[in-house]
Amino acid sequence: MCIIAGYTGNKQAAPILIEMLKKTEYIDGGLSTGIATIHEGKLYMRKVVGDVDTLLRETDALSLPGTTGIIHSRTGGNHVEHAHPFLSDDEELALVLNGTPRGCGSDEFYAAKNAKMNELLDKGVKIRSAVFKVEDVPTKRFLKSGYGYHDSEPYALLMGEALRGAPDEALRDGMVTAAREALEEFPIDVITLSVHRRLPDTITIATVSRPMAIGFGKGETFMCTVPFGLPENVTRGSVFFTPPTTVLQATPRGVEIRATEFKGTRVEQIDFRIAKLIRLALEDCLKVGEENALALSELPFMSDWKKIFSEPMVDSKYVREDSFLKPTAPAIYEGLWSFYKEGRLDMKLGTVTTKSGAVKKAVKFWLTH
Repeated sequence: MCIIAGYTGNKQAAPILIEMLKKTEYIDGGLSTGIATIHEGKLYMRKVVGDVDTLLRETDALSLPGTTGIIHSRTGGNHVEHAHPFLSDDEELALVLNGTPRGCGSDEFYAAKNAKMNELLDKGVKIRSAVFKVEDVPTKRFLKSGYGYHDSEPYALLMGEALRGAPDEALRDGMVTAAREALEEFPIDVITLSVHRRLPDTITIATVSRPMAIGFGKGETFMCTVPFGLPENVTRGSVFFTPPTTVLQATPRGVEIRATEFKGTRVEQIDFRIAKLIRLALEDCLKVGEENALALSELPFMSDWKKIFSEPMVDSKYVREDSFLKPTAPAIYEGLWSFYKEGRLDMKLGTVTTKSGAVKKAVKFWLTH
């Protein structure tokens, strides 16, 4: 999966976002990177194929103006057009997404998604990620023009179309409705952060089942996929994890929960029994000693959730019985966070070998005692 972060407050957002991503990008992500900030009614965006260092080397991302912004690090990407953030057609909205269609990406799912994207194409909407021919890169995501598109772009386009022409006074509520309806349209294991150029102090957070840790400073609100990215002065206070099927809005004054259910989608909350099982599984995998360090993708139980989730956890129109659309990622990060707060968790940057044989950078964890 990817790593995303957001900030809204009283300081320049770009350096804070970049620092949060530097601390977390190789927990996942690292192969493409992008940032968007809002300042004086204008949206600023930079993105590259590569990691944070590439973003800093090739763009002026560090100096982007504005005190509200979002950032993203993706686990793949050969095209800069496939790096996040994605834009609405009118370029007023930017969105980053963390998640996966695994377990939900059926033929039915992609048939519906392709139909919606072709409908937008017929309306004249720009689909910026459509940069490769399907005959060259086979994919289930394709337009009638013969081009493939990125899985995440539809969420930005759907939100943008729902908000097109919305007056300023209706925009805050409109963002909530648009984010909820986009995830109701294609409910998979995702979370989105979105900003609008006419809402300079607001980040809209919408999640089906993916995690987000939120922390607070004085007149500042920080968001990161994993709490390790939050500043130390923030993590010394309370860290709030977003619940599933929820839309929230973050401002410098804090976070407000705006919607608590998605039509046609139900995701169970992690209760103390399952949280305990996942913590025990993590403790069993993460042995004491640096020589036993493991990346998240190397955890033995990652491929067999049935050992932990014996009952259905999700009700959704595209989900399969063995779906990844179960709220496991939040429980894993909360388990790691509990070890960290106890002073038992350490981490380092290492490498992992993928199923294809490629070697890539990854943060590895181990228990110190």
